Amino acid sequence: MTAVTTCDSDAPEIPGTPALDRLVSQFTELNDAELEDRLRSLDQDLRRIEAEFSVALQCARTRNLGRRDGYRSLTAWQRGELAASPTQTRHRNRLAATVAKAPVVIEALLTGQLGVTQAQMLAGAATHPRTSQHFGASAHMLVDLATHQEYSGFATCLQHWQMYADPDGATRRAEAAHRRRWVAMGIADDTGFLHGSGGVLDITEMREILERFTQIEFDKDWAICTEQHGSDACTALMPRTASQRRWDALHQIFLQAASTPAGAQLPVPTLNIVMDIGTYESTLTRMRLIPGQSRNGLLDLNPVPFHLRRCQTSDGVAVEPVEAIVRSLHGHIRRVIFESPTLVTDLGRRQRLFTGAARDAVQLQATHCVWPGCQVSSSHCQHDHLRSWESGGHTSPANGAPLCGRHNRHKTKGYQIDRSPTGSWKVARPNGQTLGI
Repeated sequence: MTAVTTCDSDAPEIPGTPALDRLVSQFTELNDAELEDRLRSLDQDLRRIEAEFSVALQCARTRNLGRRDGYRSLTAWQRGELAASPTQTRHRNRLAATVAKAPVVIEALLTGQLGVTQAQMLAGAATHPRTSQHFGASAHMLVDLATHQEYSGFATCLQHWQMYADPDGATRRAEAAHRRRWVAMGIADDTGFLHGSGGVLDITEMREILERFTQIEFDKDWAICTEQHGSDACTALMPRTASQRRWDALHQIFLQAASTPAGAQLPVPTLNIVMDIGTYESTLTRMRLIPGQSRNGLLDLNPVPFHLRRCQTSDGVAVEPVEAIVRSLHGHIRRVIFESPTLVTDLGRRQRLFTGAARDAVQLQATHCVWPGCQVSSSHCQHDHLRSWESGGHTSPANGAPLCGRHNRHKTKGYQIDRSPTGSWKVARPNGQTLGI
């Protein structure tokens, strides 16, 4: 495995007015622990202020604020008096409507348990005409998930809930994305361009192929860089940028496709779709492929808690269940048994390295590197022992986790990684303090 070094640059000075300089000075004088505490405190203030603004805006709506000055709506008043953008007014209006429709969201925001972005996402689900009727029954559960998960994990859970609450709408959106697929290539002002859009699974397959070719281009650049700079090699000294390598990789894909003989057997990329059995069976029922009953308009043969629901690629890209079922009927199905929310199988201590099925089992336990805040997809992670082989750790998914190269090395500095019975991951500093939420 190639070790890659990034170059550090000198931190630029922050110019400003005397008032800003005093504020900068206050923060630079804090030690790391004090600065972390201050950031958390400021974030709590932002959450509280956003909740208060939502309540005030809802009150303004009941009074028809701004009508006496000729404003057509409260949205127009915000644009005129607060210089708010369309996106900002849309988010604020939804949160204001949630004060009455789902007060538990505003309460969690006011007390600092819920992040502003998560509250806005929940407000969107609570006010959407196709999901609002089901939101009240799930509000406390969704808020609890939002307060105990990182953003990416909660976003996936909410997508699954929306697919469940509005299955027909999710199917229509997926079908529409496929029906409206398009691509355009041309030249404008001596610059070539390529644009397009399509279905989620199509683009996921294409992205996987592009990433493989991009890695080949990266390896070429890194070989040149190490030859020229030796131990001083770093990514900043590589001859091409990441964007340039992606373009060149795409060009190589076209060239190789053009050189493939007509009628040749095309390679088929492997695309893993992970789906819990409850979602799989309820979708089969909705498609009338197996018998089943409807409960309050929602098909669910085998209820599964939403934080454990999965209908996504192995890297966490949400997939519409009907589309996944269709792919499974036309492709190969590999059944994966989860003994607990994230534990796939146990292969004992017969081998030292995670390879083959053992590596796949570790990868399927998380969509990203399990280090808090890291978004490196599990397919690009290393799969190593939580308790080292040398100290008696088994080569089994129960003792493995996907970690990016940086965090796989960093964990050897005394950090402890554990998995709870509910499937969540916790990383603790050497002093026992837990990282993240």
